[in-house]
Amino acid sequence: MEYPFSVPLYDPDGGKKLEYALVGLIDLIESDEEGNLIIGELKTSSKRFADSQGETQLDGLVYAYALDQLGFRTDGHRTLIRYDVLVKTKTPGFQEAYLNK
Repeated sequence: MEYPFSVPLYDPDGGKKLEYALVGLIDLIESDEEGNLIIGELKTSSKRFADSQGETQLDGLVYAYALDQLGFRTDGHRTLIRYDVLVKTKTPGFQEAYLNK
């Protein structure tokens, strides 16, 4: 289920709330057996994600910030983000890549 959000942004040099908000849509929020929240982000790619590629995806960091602002947390301040990637190669495939922030 998609989850729309609108959360405040703050000036990093003083913490003053800015006049505009961060607005977006999270593809999927689910939980595992232990009750940890997992953000599921759907992607397509012409090649497989490298092992570290999940760590460089800006959208995951944005979603982690949004969930934190909304008061959702998994384990302390950690948010689990899973990229579900449809790999569009000669032999199509599916891949999961994770980011823990």
